[in-house]
Amino acid sequence: MKSIFKIALLITSLYLVLGFAIKSPADTVKLYPVADSYVHYSNPDTNFGNMDFLYCMYSYNPHGPAPQAWILVRFDISSIPEGSVANEAYLYLYVYEEYFPYTYTCRLSVSDWDEYKVTWNNRPQRGGAETRCAGNIGWIRWDVSVNVNSWLKGEIPYGFIITPDYWTDHYIKGWSREYTDSSLRPYLEIDYTPPTSIYPSSLGDIKAIYH
Repeated sequence: MKSIFKIALLITSLYLVLGFAIKSPADTVKLYPVADSYVHYSNPDTNFGNMDFLYCMYSYNPHGPAPQAWILVRFDISSIPEGSVANEAYLYLYVYEEYFPYTYTCRLSVSDWDEYKVTWNNRPQRGGAETRCAGNIGWIRWDVSVNVNSWLKGEIPYGFIITPDYWTDHYIKGWSREYTDSSLRPYLEIDYTPPTSIYPSSLGDIKAIYH
């Protein structure tokens, strides 16, 4: 009877350690930009990194290249433990002005850029997964879970690029990180699970009970 009790206790202890101690709980972090700007086709050598708003637009032009503006925003994700997995990640922008409720695409920047030097002519290239949302007054968000996971797997986090979808005239203006009301600045919210951890000392302690 005593041996059966010891075996049952050992199994229970192992279950507690392996089932709960190893599994890390999910966590959520809210990150604000370390850099943001926009670039404009019609002002190809002008930098807008010190503006308190971000501008994304498209203007149809049947006779040549269409004027447009792109938003760039970058975050520091170093506070998230290496090896974590993003369960959900959303990029938020507060839109205070819009024309024609059309959609906007968010992708990764795959090259570096400087907030106070980036222009249309030296803008970074886009890559990664595409995600879209409609432009409306108030908070809008893009599901960037796939792209955030690519950062957590080791890709350099150069940030996001938001571009207009090409069809007809439309634009949005949203507040940037320079805006005076910090509650309306862009942010990135990530729900993530840290890497699992094994605690050999706990298993050793259980083993020691039966020696």
